[in-house]
Amino acid sequence: MIRNNSLFSSIGIDSMGFYAPRSYIKLRDLAIERKVDPNKYKMGLMALEMRVPEINEDVISLGLKAGYQALLKGEIDPKSIDALFVGTETMTYAVKSISNIFAELLGISPNSFCQDVYNACAGGTLALLNAIALVEKDIIKKALVISTDISSYTLGSPSEPTQGSGAVALVISKNPRVAVFSEKFGKVSGNVDDFFRPANDKNAQVFGHYSVDTYLDFQLKAYDDLIRNIGDFHADFYTFHAPFSKLPIKCMQQIIQKRWIKHINNLPRLNRNQITTSILKKLDAFMHDITVLPEWLYLKLKERGYTSEALESVSYKLIRNVKGKVLPQLRVPSHFGNMYNASIWAQILYILEEYSRV
Repeated sequence: MIRNNSLFSSIGIDSMGFYAPRSYIKLRDLAIERKVDPNKYKMGLMALEMRVPEINEDVISLGLKAGYQALLKGEIDPKSIDALFVGTETMTYAVKSISNIFAELLGISPNSFCQDVYNACAGGTLALLNAIALVEKDIIKKALVISTDISSYTLGSPSEPTQGSGAVALVISKNPRVAVFSEKFGKVSGNVDDFFRPANDKNAQVFGHYSVDTYLDFQLKAYDDLIRNIGDFHADFYTFHAPFSKLPIKCMQQIIQKRWIKHINNLPRLNRNQITTSILKKLDAFMHDITVLPEWLYLKLKERGYTSEALESVSYKLIRNVKGKVLPQLRVPSHFGNMYNASIWAQILYILEEYSRV
């Protein structure tokens, strides 16, 4: 939802589907069971619930239901799908592609490309880029991209409250009915030892503080690369991968502090009619411990001649931007938990369904 229409291609999302397990754990109950202050999860992680798969559910069953929803809602003939790509980090088989399983169960044409993209959190997006490239070159007409994952950590570990599960399916084509993609992207990659899952172990291992620092560093680098490619921009919403909901807030704070502050007086005004007031009221509680302008920044601006009234106005403006542009979609990870590859696309799906305009 960037406002420069010249950036957009003719390729995008023609239909979409979502599925998550029905079972969930209230993190307040988990906190009490673990003898932890519930506010550590509610305020520290901005997490309320996490979805837990049933004993008979796995990433195949989750992704299958999301894929079926995408085809059904868009009234799309499965035989018209030329490629089926899967993004996941929940490996089911050592070498067998689960995209082929989806293709058979969904009735996709046998004359189609099938591929799994295994990558921590980025596999779904990389699979989507594969689909965009093939559609752009007219090698295929339509692709079904399924991002499906189950996030699992050792019981009682610090990462336990950041589990979750879910799947998103997107049908990609030219002249789509839902949304179009940009022709340019920001990108960054690196070899970082912050997160891994040992072979034959369903539980991932993560180095918490180091992983958070890495997340923030890479998000800022990707943002900078995007700016280099498309120039300064203002979007209606800013959506980030969310291992837990507080991280995108930290990411937005970083962008504001390190990149936006030089344009402080030119921040776009929010159209309040676009944002449901009740949602913001419910989320206000999450904002009381979030200082968008840290003390060092206050002092720096004061040195530049900002009065106390001006500083208060700046702080208010920034907080309103964060609330309106980042918080609404964070209802998804706060209630479903970490869906790994499906995380960012579930938030985008939520935005498209709740706020898109024709």
